Amino acid sequence: PQLAKGWGVKEVEQAIGMLDADAICLHMNPLQEDVQVGGDTDFSGILDKIEWIASKIEKPIVMKETGCGISYEDALLIEKAGVEWVEIAGVGGTSWSAVEYHIAKEVEKREQEYLGKALWNWGIPTAISLVEIREKTNLKIISSGGIRTGVEIAKSMVLGGEAAGIAKPFLEKVTENGDALESYVDYIIQEFKVVMFLVGAKNVNELREKPAMILGRTAEWLKLRGIDTSKYSRGLGNFYLA
Repeated sequence: PQLAKGWGVKEVEQAIGMLDADAICLHMNPLQEDVQVGGDTDFSGILDKIEWIASKIEKPIVMKETGCGISYEDALLIEKAGVEWVEIAGVGGTSWSAVEYHIAKEVEKREQEYLGKALWNWGIPTAISLVEIREKTNLKIISSGGIRTGVEIAKSMVLGGEAAGIAKPFLEKVTENGDALESYVDYIIQEFKVVMFLVGAKNVNELREKPAMILGRTAEWLKLRGIDTSKYSRGLGNFYLA
């Protein structure tokens, strides 16, 4: 909603400059705003503003969801606006509806408390959002939303992700001490490398070509969305996703 309130290229450039950032995320959080105490639900003109910013900013722009995933219809609109990257942040990771539920409960705002709980799990699961966007757009995808392990990072790469994002496990470790976080990151990297070794992938590009079996509710959902998941198996199955 900040973009709808007048923020634009100047503010984005300032944010990039403050951090000497390689890219910048513009977050999308309509559900969070709608259930938030004092939330702002004015997103009018937002696509035009995103298109304007994308045409002026040299650094990559990432349109980032905040716990609800991104449908391919929305991804097509993002792509049309000139953005090249999205971060899924699908259902399965942090629920900002849940965060707002706890805040509303603490300050005794009963309507927002009710809405936050009712919409706790609203959205599209990460794997489904990932495949939808891969199949229907040319966007580069950061997988996030429930990613916890090196195996899950590898799965996301096979399904079309360029990178992956992790939050909760890192936050848990950093509250212990800095060394715990550093060691944990090393473990995940080694886990990812072991997976690549086990499937015979010399590099990430080879990993992306490995077969995956998409089963269960995920396969059913994607089928109803008109997406054929059988091609991911390539006649074999190193990875299983239910």
